[in-house]
Amino acid sequence: MNTYMRFLVIFAIFCLSSDYLFGQGTLDTGPASLKWKSINVKSVKVIYPEGADSLAIRMSNTMDHVQEAVSFGLGITPKKLPLILQNQTMISNGFVSMGPRRTEFFTNSTQDYNFLGTIDWMDLLAVHEYRHVVQNELARTGTGSVIEALFGTLAARGAAGVMAHSWFWEGDAVAAETSLTRGGRGRYPQFDMVFRMNLLERGGFNYEKQIGTSFKDFVPNHYVTGYHMVTYVRRKTDDVKVWGSIINRTFNRPFIPFTFSSSIKKYSGSYVRFTYGEMLDDLKQQWEQQIASLDISGFQLVVDRPNKTYTNYSAPELLPNGDIIVVKSGLSHIDELVRVKPDGSQSLIKTLGRFNNPGFISVEQNKVVWAEFESDPRWPMRVYSVVKWMDLDEKKVHKVVRRSRYMAPSFSPDAERIAVVKSNENGTYGIAILNAFTGAELQYFSRAGEWNVLTPRWTVDGKALVYVTTLEAGKEMVQLDLKTGKREILIGPTLENFGLPRPSREFVLYNSPISGIDNIYALERSTGERFQLTSSRYGAFNGLFDSKSGNLIYNDFGKNGMNIALAPHGNPDHWKKMEEVKDNGIHYYAPLVQQENKEALLDHIQKEEHHSKNYHKGAHLFHPYLWGVTVDANTDMDEFLIGLTSTSDLSNFAFTGGYKYNLTEMTGKATAGISWQAWYPVLNLSADYGNRSVNETFRSGDELVSLPVKWTEANVSYSAGIPLNFTRNRFFHFVNARVGMDHTYITDYDSPTVDNSVQPFEQGNGYLNTLNSLVSWSYLFKQSKRDIYSRWGATAYMQWKTSVSGDYEGEIVGANARLYLPGIWRHHSLRVRGAYQYQYLKDLTTYSYSSTIGWARGAGYPTAENYALASFDYGFPLWYPDIHIGPLVNIQRVRLNLFSDIGYYKGVFVPVFNSGGELVDFRLDNGVDNQQLTYGLEMMFDFNGIRTLPLLSAGFRLAQEVDGDTTFSFLLAF
Repeated sequence: MNTYMRFLVIFAIFCLSSDYLFGQGTLDTGPASLKWKSINVKSVKVIYPEGADSLAIRMSNTMDHVQEAVSFGLGITPKKLPLILQNQTMISNGFVSMGPRRTEFFTNSTQDYNFLGTIDWMDLLAVHEYRHVVQNELARTGTGSVIEALFGTLAARGAAGVMAHSWFWEGDAVAAETSLTRGGRGRYPQFDMVFRMNLLERGGFNYEKQIGTSFKDFVPNHYVTGYHMVTYVRRKTDDVKVWGSIINRTFNRPFIPFTFSSSIKKYSGSYVRFTYGEMLDDLKQQWEQQIASLDISGFQLVVDRPNKTYTNYSAPELLPNGDIIVVKSGLSHIDELVRVKPDGSQSLIKTLGRFNNPGFISVEQNKVVWAEFESDPRWPMRVYSVVKWMDLDEKKVHKVVRRSRYMAPSFSPDAERIAVVKSNENGTYGIAILNAFTGAELQYFSRAGEWNVLTPRWTVDGKALVYVTTLEAGKEMVQLDLKTGKREILIGPTLENFGLPRPSREFVLYNSPISGIDNIYALERSTGERFQLTSSRYGAFNGLFDSKSGNLIYNDFGKNGMNIALAPHGNPDHWKKMEEVKDNGIHYYAPLVQQENKEALLDHIQKEEHHSKNYHKGAHLFHPYLWGVTVDANTDMDEFLIGLTSTSDLSNFAFTGGYKYNLTEMTGKATAGISWQAWYPVLNLSADYGNRSVNETFRSGDELVSLPVKWTEANVSYSAGIPLNFTRNRFFHFVNARVGMDHTYITDYDSPTVDNSVQPFEQGNGYLNTLNSLVSWSYLFKQSKRDIYSRWGATAYMQWKTSVSGDYEGEIVGANARLYLPGIWRHHSLRVRGAYQYQYLKDLTTYSYSSTIGWARGAGYPTAENYALASFDYGFPLWYPDIHIGPLVNIQRVRLNLFSDIGYYKGVFVPVFNSGGELVDFRLDNGVDNQQLTYGLEMMFDFNGIRTLPLLSAGFRLAQEVDGDTTFSFLLAF
């Protein structure tokens, strides 16, 4: 394996280590009470919670049905793998992993109508995620098979992720969902809206910035970039298998640098950077022609933007006094409810927690309602969606129902009731009407055949709801009479991707991309006639009528984000009728649909019955996915493991074993550990055997000397812990408590010597039994993209180790607390830290535990009985350069941290000499106070390496010890 190939593998392992290694961390597992079942079919083994049988049978049929078509373009059919249906979380997602090899579908459908499109949520996941399965299978061929044999499946995928740029993986999957179904994000202009705006307003960004993103400008993610790159090459070559050829060549020639780029040139005619430029030119020409054909409608901007930082003012709602409430977010802001006055000034109402965003908020009677995600304290895979509302006069937040599965809340006109979408664990949906004060479920409506239910809104009289649903035939807009339960179809079924209906007295306003750009439309309720109200350059959304001013209030997307726009809505007689609306979309995806010729793939899925079996968690524990050399990212990157890592399918059991080498001590040991996380307490068991080496500090006169102590050590440890997540608002709140026993056996103890003849004490072989306990707590404010640290918050950590029996005595207690405060300007942060450690030091036979706290930067760490530390850090961004050094490094941000550390310690060993001046012993001296005072700076560069997506940080520290030395050190963070 040559130098370049070694670099790829090592870099991939470094990037993956922090996420996957050392199972004693908390795994993403579900509640212990869940019972699981499984269905075996050709393509997948569906593993699902009891009660979701109909959904599991349906997905078994769907996966077998789509396997051939989804695999065709890349030229390989994957081997069977587990498909896990996660129905306890309200987060809408899916992923494919090689650690271990599996795919997981989060069954709750999104309320984002542009994400969902016109097909079912589970069908979207089936095509998109299975395309990732095909990609990963391709990564295991050729050289990937060699890497997998040497290092494991995760390493093979990691190396492939370095060789093929990050945009390919998601872009190819979006292209598959678009070309193989009647929906897919590539069909909808909202998906490329930011990309389109950046290209037409700013001329587009260079390739390195586009794929690496930016702190300076809002750059769309790799899904958007990748879809357009993948689509452009397929359009250019008119070859459905061109990306299979490109990736095959890339993965089989990893020893040649930048093979991905040369493979694109071989099969499409241009290197990757030039292909990107060609794509921009192609899209720019088509989008400019599109805009030239439009009659752009005028409007007045409301909000007063303080700067040009990308910021969205979304989902406008009108208050009785004429103020507008919006959700504000952007590069510098997390989700906030903000009040905007008619003069454009704005004020903060509330910072939201984990906002479950359906695309709107609801305001009635000076009250605003929304939903937030709240995690189960113990089980990461159980996430609720909780409805909250706030009285704007009282400034008090009310939580309607705890631990609920409600989405897209909407107030009734009198604010006494709340309509929500209710997600059931069996994969069905309905509309529930809640009492706004008690949370009682007053009514529930569901209809067979409705795959997904989206965004219900009340009619003005409070007697009905208007909502959107997806069915096998497409999308419908439905009016539901709350008294009779009768449904009236207002629009559809159709493949038009409309969304977010909002009833007024005579009309229902809604968003639609039918003209090729998202705009606001009106449906006249009495006649069923439809009209176009806006003609936006990039996109208009979320319209509402202001009856007092005669204005249409809505969102219009512009250069610096989503704006609040005002425009006279005019006379309906002058509105553009739907039959006059032209489709000006560029339909960039159309050639892909023709190449695949499988647009109706999901229309004719055979409904076969399948028999299920009980799935026992304890019978499927070992699934190794990483072996060879790996890095323990939990130990400041100073330990390497040569061994094996395994996790169960359901992420309730982890195993790590092998030979671990510590770079700080320059020692190695055999190690093995397991973690059982299927029960409420996390149970850990580990054992290791090997060498240890530490330096002990002694006082000789006015000098401190450091002498090496070496020994052989065997350890057996077991512990029980409870990691808890109490996040309920804008602060991330975690608590972790653990207690256990460590049994240590020491042999071959090598005492320190001052010269070749003096041995101050005998070797200290023996055994030690230690009680080991720790508690950690964190309460940190959510961060925007530009925030370096939390603006507010605190963390605390305490660990206590003490010997309870054995030949050694030892004890260490460490406590560490940090306070986070805002700095002078936005994104500046002041951090204050205090730490204290007590270590029992009777004599040199006392067992030396590893330190539980850090020490003054730029000063050595003394072995002392008492050590206290105070640290002050002030961090801030210096520059958002967005500069790159060829394809190697893309620097996004330069930041500076100024620090000062003050350390106090006493209780160190001093030598004892006999009358002849010979060293005969050491004794503990508690009479001298010692001080460490340092200050300095840390400059860090945040960057992407070799065109990969993970953001890395590297820099240097310059530390000056008062009345001491200046030290310079390099820093690296992942």
